[in-house]
Amino acid sequence: MLHTGDAGRGDESGDAGRAQASVLGVALLLGITALGVTLVVVIGAAGLNDIEGTIEQGQAETALTQLDAKAARVALGDSQVQTVPLTRSGRGGALTAAATGRIVVEAQDGTEYLNQTLGTVTRETSDQVVAYQGGGVWRGTGNASRMISPPEFHYRAGTLTLPLVAANPADAGTGEEVTLQAAGSRQGLGPGVVREQILTVSITSDHYVAWADYFRDRIDGVSVTVHHNNRTVEADLARLDLDGTYRDGLVADGDIGVETPKTVDTAVVSAGSVSDKHGSIECAAGSGSDCITTNTDTRWMALDAGIEVLLDNAEDDHPDANIAGDTTLTSGAYYSEGVGLSGDTLSLDLSSGNVTLFVDGNIGLDGGKIAVENGQDTNHYARIYTNGDVAMATGQAEVSVDSGNASRFQLYGTSEMHFAMGQSKGFTGAVYAPRQAPAEGSNEAVGEYGLTSATSACPTDVDVCVGQGSGDVHGAIIGGPTSIQQGTSFDYGEGLRKVEPRFPAGTALPPPVTYLHISVNRIDVDGASATQGTVTLPGRTIIADLAVSERSDGDEYRFDASGTTEADRVDEYHWDFDADGSRDRTTTGPTTTVACDAGVIDCDSLPDESSVTAVDTSESESETATADYPASSPGPGGNNAPTVDSFSVTDNSECSDVNPGNGNGGCKNKAATDHAEFEISWGASDADGDLNSVTVEVRRDGSLVQTYSSYSGTETYHREGAYGDAYSFTVVAEDAAGNSDSDTIDDPAADGSDP
Repeated sequence: MLHTGDAGRGDESGDAGRAQASVLGVALLLGITALGVTLVVVIGAAGLNDIEGTIEQGQAETALTQLDAKAARVALGDSQVQTVPLTRSGRGGALTAAATGRIVVEAQDGTEYLNQTLGTVTRETSDQVVAYQGGGVWRGTGNASRMISPPEFHYRAGTLTLPLVAANPADAGTGEEVTLQAAGSRQGLGPGVVREQILTVSITSDHYVAWADYFRDRIDGVSVTVHHNNRTVEADLARLDLDGTYRDGLVADGDIGVETPKTVDTAVVSAGSVSDKHGSIECAAGSGSDCITTNTDTRWMALDAGIEVLLDNAEDDHPDANIAGDTTLTSGAYYSEGVGLSGDTLSLDLSSGNVTLFVDGNIGLDGGKIAVENGQDTNHYARIYTNGDVAMATGQAEVSVDSGNASRFQLYGTSEMHFAMGQSKGFTGAVYAPRQAPAEGSNEAVGEYGLTSATSACPTDVDVCVGQGSGDVHGAIIGGPTSIQQGTSFDYGEGLRKVEPRFPAGTALPPPVTYLHISVNRIDVDGASATQGTVTLPGRTIIADLAVSERSDGDEYRFDASGTTEADRVDEYHWDFDADGSRDRTTTGPTTTVACDAGVIDCDSLPDESSVTAVDTSESESETATADYPASSPGPGGNNAPTVDSFSVTDNSECSDVNPGNGNGGCKNKAATDHAEFEISWGASDADGDLNSVTVEVRRDGSLVQTYSSYSGTETYHREGAYGDAYSFTVVAEDAAGNSDSDTIDDPAADGSDP
């Protein structure tokens, strides 16, 4: 039965539901819209913040890079005043100037040449710090710091150029504009020349990691150490490699005497003469004179200072080798205070890695052995670095390598090392102990270990004695005057051709000479919103310098202190010609001479060194320098430059099919057998007798392809298939004082015509 009233109520309920749904839909739509707007606002604001932060950072970097450029103009004298407008960041981009950061330059012997506050101009954005310091611009601090533009720091080929810009906080301002004004400078800091010393540059800064990256990435020849605890980086200005080779098996700074009738199968290089009693010398290139180079420059850098550095640290850094009785050392580095083996064996096991031994003292093998084992089919080596002498004697004494590869054992010594073997089984390996003069004294290992038979067959004036007996040398020896006696043989170790002499990775070696050009240029920074502290210029410090030279064929010596810094402050020079602590002479000028017949010094038995004290009497300041007497030389002494006495190049190039109208230098086909060949002759001398090096360089199409080093000589350069290439030839002679002379010959093309 149909109920009309009930039906009406049902229709009303449906309308209400539809009405409610409509309201809910609108509310939901409004909620979604509101949420979307909120998300857009939140996310958009974050994005805008990121964009704003990036813009702020870019503005800060641009502003301080501009400040850097204008500061350089003021510091280097192009302008007395420069103004830098700065865009305000609006969010904490305050510009401040503070006397923070420090640079120290000191030598290995502790002499300090510079200790200077850098001064820092900083701009902080909402999330970053950008700073101008030491002539560079840096972003971030600590581990997050990065370089924006480099500082004024240059080290190349042994020359340090450091025109330091020191930013001094001056009058504060709004930070919207900065004025830079020149505020004085100190020029010529340091002695000008430092010999055989590692220089360390230390930077203490909030941006120390960026400084460290700069030294590693931009400066050649540095070893970098970072100290996070005090925000300091140390850069050692040094050599990181050795300059010699093992390509010639026997190299001596002095004469070589070959007395053995057995074979000496190696190239022989001598700074003096070579005598070959039985015609024993031969090599891959031929025999006799084909294998011998005499009167040549063998003076690679001595290792004395480098080995001193290694041994200074070795006792603390490495375990004691505990060499007593038969001993085996596996991969790693070890320290030993001398090595004495009497019938015992020291085994160096290369199976798992390199073995390195630092020896502070002499090495004596009294029937003992050093055995290098398990190095075959590896790239592992055993290396010994010592500041003492080496002696091997009695029948079983031996240095052996089980694979026979001489490169697996390398012995490194100072310029004073004596090496001797006599009545022993033999030596396999390489000895690398270059020098500029024969060693003084006798072999101390002989005396310490009672090994007189090690040297008994040799003259007393040699540094290297391969003495009587049946022992053989397989490898290479680089040292001083050498004698090879009866019953021994010597053959070159071909494995050495593929390796170079080296120090442990990361070892910093002192350059022979470092030239210093250090100045501090202060600029006042006016207008920063906040300033703190004062950057002062370095004090005027006297640093004495002394050089001693021989004159008049050894009848007189000249003492020169003219390299002393702040010389205008020095009013007296106190001379002590025998460095005994007693003043021998006082002068007002920086040079003086002493004749041998004046009774002041005994020229037949010269003192070890002399000294000078530079004195500023008004300020009661003084500084003392010492210098060794030079080895006797035939020249008159002084500061004369060397001369290239002769230099010629004869073109003996050949072409099988000459066609002057053709390219390739007139060689029609330019076959592989068509070659460039030049005979190069040269000679150089120095009136002072201090000629240090003579180098001839051959360049092909601008690239260096060959180098010869000797005071004089004739060499033939030959290259197959290179007819018609452009060549140039340059000879450079340099003396111990750094004076030089050079000559260049250009050959447009190797075309068979004498250039």
